[in-house]
Amino acid sequence: MADSASTSAWRAIAAATALNAPLGSIYAYSVFLKPLEALLGLSRADLAFVFAVAASVFAVGMNVTPFTFGRASAPMLVLACAALGAGGVAVAASAGGLRQLAFGYGALFGAGVGGAYVLLQQIVNLAVKSRHGLVNGYLVSLLPLGAMLTAPVFGWVIPQIGVRAALTMTTGSDFMFMSLLLITESTVDPMFMRKPRRV
Repeated sequence: MADSASTSAWRAIAAATALNAPLGSIYAYSVFLKPLEALLGLSRADLAFVFAVAASVFAVGMNVTPFTFGRASAPMLVLACAALGAGGVAVAASAGGLRQLAFGYGALFGAGVGGAYVLLQQIVNLAVKSRHGLVNGYLVSLLPLGAMLTAPVFGWVIPQIGVRAALTMTTGSDFMFMSLLLITESTVDPMFMRKPRRV
């Protein structure tokens, strides 16, 4: 039983580590500024507004998602966050102006990333039975690490295939792939699946 719990914890941590690279890409937004300015004719203030929306909705996603815990299975919640984020990237990749970009990257992608981020923390905290402070510190550090890893990748990919293709192929596909990895490989504490009792 102890070996099974340990394996479950390590699988959850490994999946959270893998998924946080595409999650952290939300903070690699600065790499897209010049290409988006040239492509859409937007000002730097316009693009700053898009990121402000993303950061705000990220916080909303983090605070709203916990209310879904116990009301749906963890794989379904992860898939929903992944679909929301990937759909937002697809909308942003096809954007023809500020509104569509703000809706796709700012609202949808921001909400998906915020929801997935707090969901991963909950899954790992249920799987890990000790040293929660250490584990949570590690999880928090993964988001900026993801930005550090994805920013140079985007910087190389954008001149090669263009900003639209980079958004779609790099961010969207990675987000969905890593989410499916979490669904298939991690084992979640049954407590997460239970619906809360009504008082």
